[in-house]
Amino acid sequence: MNLPQEKNLSEAERLEDLWGGDFGDEYMERNRKATERRQAFWEMILDEFPIYRALEVGCNLGGNLAWIARRIPARQVYGVDINLAALNELHHALPEVNAIWSPARELPFR
Repeated sequence: MNLPQEKNLSEAERLEDLWGGDFGDEYMERNRKATERRQAFWEMILDEFPIYRALEVGCNLGGNLAWIARRIPARQVYGVDINLAALNELHHALPEVNAIWSPARELPFR
């Protein structure tokens, strides 16, 4: 696990290092199949609350975004994460979804 050695890191920076490193990669591997069980949940939510654009902060492999992108145009679906490996896989699996690297504390939107 890659833990920062600097003592002056903020808690946010410490967590970004954690999720962007080995811990985040291991989490991605452990949860790879979790997406399959989310279909009924997302169908219920999107029937009840129709949307035209979505943003998930901490999207990982895009397990939620995959279901959302079936209901709205994928170009209107955004996923932000700090883990480059997860974003790379998300981009290859769902190329039309906007997979963006960014810390949650500095979102690149106005």
